[in-house]
Amino acid sequence: MLSYDLTEEMAIERANVIREKISQPYQIYDAQINIDACIGIVISDGESRTDYLYKCADLALYEAKKG
Repeated sequence: MLSYDLTEEMAIERANVIREKISQPYQIYDAQINIDACIGIVISDGESRTDYLYKCADLALYEAKKG
C-alpha cells in the first residue's frame, strides 16, 4: 500500500485496521476459514527511490512475520 502524507502513527493505525478486517473468520460450507496478515511499513523521507522503499518495506514485512 502506498499513501501520501501519513505520519508513522497514522500508517500503523491504518495497517491495524486492514489487519483486523482481513482477520475476520469466514464460513464456507461447514468450514471456518481463518486468515491472518503481516504488514510491513516503511516511511519515506521524500527523497528515496521507489525500488529502495520497496526493499525496505519487504524487510519490514519479513521482520513482522518473525513476530
